[in-house]
Amino acid sequence: MPNVVLLAGTVGLASAYFYAIFATIQVRAFGDPVGPRMFPILLGCALALSAAMLAYEIWSKPTSEESASAQSGNRQGAVIIAAVAALTFAYFMAFEPLGYVVSTFVYLILLSSYFHKKKHLINISSAVLFSLGTYLLFAKILQVPLPSGVLPF
Repeated sequence: MPNVVLLAGTVGLASAYFYAIFATIQVRAFGDPVGPRMFPILLGCALALSAAMLAYEIWSKPTSEESASAQSGNRQGAVIIAAVAALTFAYFMAFEPLGYVVSTFVYLILLSSYFHKKKHLINISSAVLFSLGTYLLFAKILQVPLPSGVLPF
């Protein structure tokens, strides 16, 4: 039951936050009036979808046999979460000096190598395609400046 209360409180606070952000965005008389408001709307929809998925997971609780076996893996799960958090922190620290493409590639390779062992070709190709694809999308098409770091582009 505490999970449901935590879920309801989190969704309520997040909804209020996104409403406050959405309400404070000023729309100019010229230009695209939908543009600046679209991101908070999409983020709010993603939040609602995530909350619905979490609610489904909470309400479809495992049986007592499954929960007993899950508790034995809690220690290993905590170590994995701590390692991913440390890796994410290192990614944030390496973002400026190494640049977007290199730091994202290394971050994705390390994560996918752990979670998808022995699939090296898929891990490398997806990390390269995602890093370069998102860089081209943001830097070249959307004109969002991203740090180049050690690469010349």
